[in-house]
Amino acid sequence: MPAETAVPETPAIPPLAAGAGGAQAPRRLRSRKCRFCRMNFPPDYKDVSTLQKLCTGQGKMYSRKRAGNCAYHQRLFTTAVKQARILALLSYTG
Repeated sequence: MPAETAVPETPAIPPLAAGAGGAQAPRRLRSRKCRFCRMNFPPDYKDVSTLQKLCTGQGKMYSRKRAGNCAYHQRLFTTAVKQARILALLSYTG
């Protein structure tokens, strides 16, 4: 007859504290308006300081999601950056 092996008992899992991981009301995220919608003027190629805020140090444009722009103003922003680069107001690289 083989020797019986002892099976270790698993420790009891304590119950969750009140409010920890229970059913909670979902949070509502406030939708932020686009910076150009809030300021009520479109991006302009002559406003270099605003354009630089939405570009990386390497000169790349931030994505729409990262910059927080709406689709309409992101398209205008892209055009403004390209115009500023052509006129040498912004550099193509950092």
